[in-house]
Amino acid sequence: MNGPTFGVGQVVRFRPGMHERAYGGLYKVIAELPEERGERQYRVKSNEDNHERIVRESQISRPTGAVKG
Repeated sequence: MNGPTFGVGQVVRFRPGMHERAYGGLYKVIAELPEERGERQYRVKSNEDNHERIVRESQISRPTGAVKG
């Protein structure tokens, strides 16, 4: 098992799956969670509406350009 790719406080871009009812955009990592089914998970909080969700590592990436977190 490798360490986490993203750290607490880091701003990430969330891209929901095709069949998920969720909004993508910029989120801040607020907690690193244990792996589930071989994939690390994170609790993230939306920069837009403060909504929190749990996401898989494959659903988030580093944003491009300047980001305010």
